[in-house]
Amino acid sequence: MNIKNKSQQEAVGFVVIILIVMIIGVIFLGIWFRASKQGGVFVESAEISNFLSASLGYTTECYKDNAYDFKNLGDVVLYCYNNDAVNCPEAENSCAYVNKTYGAMLEKFKPAGILSYYSLTASYRVLKNESSGSGEENEAQTGISAPFIKIAKGDSSKCVTKIGGQSPIDAGEGDIMVTLETCRANEV
Repeated sequence: MNIKNKSQQEAVGFVVIILIVMIIGVIFLGIWFRASKQGGVFVESAEISNFLSASLGYTTECYKDNAYDFKNLGDVVLYCYNNDAVNCPEAENSCAYVNKTYGAMLEKFKPAGILSYYSLTASYRVLKNESSGSGEENEAQTGISAPFIKIAKGDSSKCVTKIGGQSPIDAGEGDIMVTLETCRANEV
């Protein structure tokens, strides 16, 4: 009788373990389905971050003072943020030039297959130095402004996977974060 009772306890223990695993599985499936309903899963991409870093170094046709000192796209983004006058082709202001240039670049940039949506933003992020107890200074994020550049195209409701990256531009007391978020199209 002792052997029968022991085997019943083992069977009950096995059922309890199976139930726990099933409950955990249902929780993970719920989280995954909720993420896909809210626009997909977000994946940080080195390819997109590298694209942004390289594009910020792109030499434009804009110049500030010297007609032979062409500025890179990162400088023009900074001029846009500061509302500085800059000489660009077709008498465009710096923000219009950035929108036009990034729009053309993004039409040709196709990471990870067919895109249903992309959004590029540039926002100012204030940084302040905080002193930790060890005498070291750490930069802490204290606030991000609303985007002053926003370029978006496509339908984000069909997102399966969001792929994104960002690249900073030094702007004195803070920096400008250029962020690109793309969506791979639903294959169904």
